[in-house]
Amino acid sequence: MSPQRQLTMLVHLHQLLTDDPDTQLIVATHSPILLAYPDARIWSFDGDDVAPIPWDQVPAVQVMRSFLGAPDFWLRRLIEMP
Repeated sequence: MSPQRQLTMLVHLHQLLTDDPDTQLIVATHSPILLAYPDARIWSFDGDDVAPIPWDQVPAVQVMRSFLGAPDFWLRRLIEMP
């Protein structure tokens, strides 16, 4: 899903939650944008245990930040560009 569509989905999720405060949603995603929803409870299913995890410790968030901060480094490293 494109970043623009993820932002649109975030707006729709917010509208659902605003219209009915008792609404609960389970969303399975690796999207740092969707995971950033305020007060979202993020659960990690990595390893042997299921456990809550802060947004900034989600691997998808860390990888995206790292790549956006240094795309040339990552591209060279991943595809061995000179």
